[in-house]
Amino acid sequence: MSEWKKVKLNKVLKQYRIEHWVQDDKSYKQVSILNDGSVVLRGDKPGREIGRKRQFIVNTDKYPNTLIFTRQLLLQGSIGLAGSDVNKCIVTENMPMFSIEGIEPDYLHVFLNSEAFKEQVRALETTGSAQKSIHERQFLELEIPLPPVTEQKELVKKFKIKRESFSSITSELTSQQTLITQLRQSILQEAVQGKLTAEFRSSHPELVEGSHHASELLKRIKAEKEKLIKQGKLKKEKELEPILENEIPFQLPEGWVWCRLNDIVSLLGDGLHGTPQYSSNGEYYFINGNNLINEKLKSKEIQNKFLKLNMKNIKKN
Repeated sequence: MSEWKKVKLNKVLKQYRIEHWVQDDKSYKQVSILNDGSVVLRGDKPGREIGRKRQFIVNTDKYPNTLIFTRQLLLQGSIGLAGSDVNKCIVTENMPMFSIEGIEPDYLHVFLNSEAFKEQVRALETTGSAQKSIHERQFLELEIPLPPVTEQKELVKKFKIKRESFSSITSELTSQQTLITQLRQSILQEAVQGKLTAEFRSSHPELVEGSHHASELLKRIKAEKEKLIKQGKLKKEKELEPILENEIPFQLPEGWVWCRLNDIVSLLGDGLHGTPQYSSNGEYYFINGNNLINEKLKSKEIQNKFLKLNMKNIKKN
């Protein structure tokens, strides 16, 4: 096995600074470094709109293998290789640049995205209050394992194969998750349309006729609510408009009917003004289908006009 050695980054990176003073009557291309290590064009900007006049020029003509990082964002992964598309762009002094020498650029880039490198960065003492900054002096003192060039190239080749495989698996997982979401939505849609129980209804016609018809169930719920209103346990609610034809999104199977939520539940208190006044001498009621559930609820259980029920504390009549 060939001999590996550890070297400091200052052995393979040489900082360069090509100073430039911004002129108001000229336009300049600027650079951004994303947290995934991509060095990209930010766009053009007139010199008069650039606050810091002292800038530095990226020169990939003279330094074809240029590394750039952002002092304040190195911990977030803002470090990468500059391509020819950002040649002659300007950067601030907070984005130091280095010529890569004596190491394969792709191998260096792989290492800079590794957990081993990130652990070293996290161990550094950072400066600044609002945004923690890592100076290039500290950065260049970090260490990198350095195998022979042939092994560097081989490692990069293997890494790219693994990355492509991982990308393919990730893409497939995303595709499958999308299909699962679509399937779930389709099942729910068919459920509310009654398609999932069509065979059951055809073999049990008695369950959708007469007293079992949903319209009869609504009548019983309405009668129960009126009874509770008379007893002072429910507050009389404003009658809602009947459901119009243009409000119906799809036709229901025999035995089903459309209704408003207010037809089957009674919500006491809106959760916006503290505990309702009737909590001291009454109980809250939640009518669920054909069951009347009663339990005294706390104001925190009524949130944003929805009931937040702890079912183990609910008792049925």
